[in-house]
Amino acid sequence: MFICPCGSKKPYIQCCEPYHLGGKLSDTPEALMRARYSAYCQSNITYIQNTMRGKAAVDFNAKKIKGWSLSVEWLGLKIIKSFFSDDPSVAYVEFVARYRERNKIKIIHERSEFRCIGFWYYTDGVHLPTTEMEK
Repeated sequence: MFICPCGSKKPYIQCCEPYHLGGKLSDTPEALMRARYSAYCQSNITYIQNTMRGKAAVDFNAKKIKGWSLSVEWLGLKIIKSFFSDDPSVAYVEFVARYRERNKIKIIHERSEFRCIGFWYYTDGVHLPTTEMEK
């Protein structure tokens, strides 16, 4: 049994795989965040690209991102918090993702913006400073 890399502790087949195969749409911003992380772990750049709109999609280079995602080892995802703005079609997910690149552990600490346009899409992100606790 392959445990989903998103950190849910569920089998991948019951967690993020239905999103990746297109049989299920993300009904919450956090579900989309988890499915996108799992897609990065598997270098499923098609899913990543299909789930972004707006500013995030403007300069997205699928070939470059695919090469990068194949060169790193993903180590884990931690969701810090998920919350909606005053507009119920806009939400945020703060997370920390750890990965190894060239034998160095690196961290992405981001507050991602999601917008519901029929279903949820990743639209922007702000990188936040990492703390010693996250390293």
